[in-house]
Parts: sequence; structure tokens; C-alpha cells
Amino acid sequence: MNLEIKNLTKYFDKKCIFNNFSYTFSDTGIYALVGESGIGKTTLLRIIASLDQDYIDGEIIGGGKKNVSFSFQEYRLFPQLTALDNVVFAISDT
Repeated sequence: MNLEIKNLTKYFDKKCIFNNFSYTFSDTGIYALVGESGIGKTTLLRIIASLDQDYIDGEIIGGGKKNVSFSFQEYRLFPQLTALDNVVFAISDT
């Protein structure tokens, strides 16, 4: 199943991050988001993963917490947990 973004519009305060943005990601392949700091790379990933649903307009078809995975550039593990416990935490519904 492809991941489709249709007419996404997102603002932070008065700054427009996406204005009527549309794109279809094929269900095969590897994609990289590159660009200057503050242009919306992480915001787009958070929207695709349903971690940010505070956008003005648009539709995400596919995606969601159970269908999308991505890794952050920064270290995001809980140091007090084992590697296995970090994985279990990440896939749990709580």
C-alpha cells in the first residue's frame, strides 16, 4: 500500500510549514528527507506516524503508528532499559 499525503497544510504560529503539500510514497523503496533545519522534515515524519495531528488541512492515506517506522538522528533509547526492553516499549500500545 502506498503512503499518500494529500493537500497538507501545517502552520507553527504564523509560519507556514506546508501549504497544500501532496506526495505519494511508493510501497517499495527507501526515502530520505534532507534540507535545512526548520523546514519541516521532522514535522512531516511526525504527521505521517500520527504523532502530530494538529494540521489545518490535508489527508494522510496509509501511515500511522502501526504502519510506519523511522529512526531519529539523535539517540532516543531509554538508558535505564535494556535493548530488548526499549524494543518492547516501542512496539507496545501504552
